[in-house]
Formats: sequence, C-alpha cells, structure tokens
Amino acid sequence: RPAFFLRTLRDGLTFLAAIPVMEGIEHLQSAGLIGFPIGLF
Repeated sequence: RPAFFLRTLRDGLTFLAAIPVMEGIEHLQSAGLIGFPIGLF
C-alpha cells in the first residue's frame, strides 16, 4: 500500500537524519560547550 510505504520511508529518513544530530550533540557535550542532559530527547 502506497501510504504505508511512504510513511515507512519517511520514518526511515527521519531516523537516519537524527543519527548525526545526536552524535553532534554528544560531541558538544563531551567538549563542555552545552550542559543540558541528553535525557531531554
């Protein structure tokens, strides 16, 4: 079904886009540039 396929594709792209964002946040935290807990996400 096209709707299911598109939703799965969108969720997959969202997940792939979130990976570098989360890694970037972790690097900023380890560098001490930002201090909020990762648990906010």
